[in-house]
Amino acid sequence: MAQQKTAKKNANPLDGGRERFESALKDLEKDWTKFQKDADKRRKGFEKRAEKEVKRLQGEFKKTPLFKRARKQAKALEARAEEIREEIEASDVYKRAESLRKDAEKVIEDQVESLFDNLRIASTNDVATLERKITRLNKKVRDLEKAQAA
Repeated sequence: MAQQKTAKKNANPLDGGRERFESALKDLEKDWTKFQKDADKRRKGFEKRAEKEVKRLQGEFKKTPLFKRARKQAKALEARAEEIREEIEASDVYKRAESLRKDAEKVIEDQVESLFDNLRIASTNDVATLERKITRLNKKVRDLEKAQAA
């Protein structure tokens, strides 16, 4: 009998140790999952409360005299900027500058076209015209090939 007790004592430290460890590990995993879900729930609740508070504070701020005055001044500045733009566009200097810009644009376009002509470089319009002609000729060739094959 003494031998049986000694044998049980020697086998006991390892018996069931693995099972207890695995059980504890599973419990730990369950607790961790529960903790994560709880943390997510609390975070979402906090975000909703924070968003509501921000909206409330924005609403309160919009009611302050400082905000109203700033909004009024911003509108006045926008209106003044539009008036200045219209005054500039109506001025003789602006009209003259716009006329000179258009004239310069026309002169440059004419010079570039002249340069292309002198260098015998096709313009975009010339290339488009040639592409249309090639397309028509290719269609005629296909039609002739079909007629010969038949």
